[in-house]
Amino acid sequence: MKPLFCAGRFLAVAAVAALLASGPIAARAGIDDLPRRSLDRPAEAGSVYLVGLASVGTATDRGGVRAGCGGELIFRPHAAADLHRPFYDWNTGLVFHGEYFSVDSGRDFGAGDIILRRYLADMRRGPAGRSWFIGLGAGIGRATEPRSAPVVEGAEGESEGSSDSRKVRDFTFLIETGCEWSPADGCALLAKIQWRFFRCGEIDYTNALLMVGAGVPVPW
Repeated sequence: MKPLFCAGRFLAVAAVAALLASGPIAARAGIDDLPRRSLDRPAEAGSVYLVGLASVGTATDRGGVRAGCGGELIFRPHAAADLHRPFYDWNTGLVFHGEYFSVDSGRDFGAGDIILRRYLADMRRGPAGRSWFIGLGAGIGRATEPRSAPVVEGAEGESEGSSDSRKVRDFTFLIETGCEWSPADGCALLAKIQWRFFRCGEIDYTNALLMVGAGVPVPW
């Protein structure tokens, strides 16, 4: 549905503009009194969450709203700092994201991404909290098309498939904005709008999705 797609793209672009405009100032706010060493940080603040997702949305050239599913492994700033210290300073999480989306009859799309998620509220001081966020991600997408579809010309991605379908793989990029919160120690809730770019030759599965999910902490 065009309105959903346009709204998702508008919100995503606005989120990136907000990140570029306020990121350096917001990132430094209150940083001087944060514990600098991992041993000094509260252990409970470092939870990694495994979140299941349900989604609805539409692709650029396909009509109607379709459903999908996915999952995320979310490293909040405290845990992400164990992989790369600046994530903690910048109040930024690291997200491993995967999704599947039904585009049309005989057409579907799947992707795996790495996302940098910038929280707009401080998510470094404890497990419970709520914050709006904006994020940028990149990964590999795979689209399935019927063999009767037009042959891809000039596509830079790889293609494969059986006699009645073909699969095309290429790089994909996404922008997200939404809210993440933990009402209690044992769970995390997530709602976001995501705009994804994926185009390979004549195949254009660029899409806008509304995603909601819930998850639990995992050992780290």
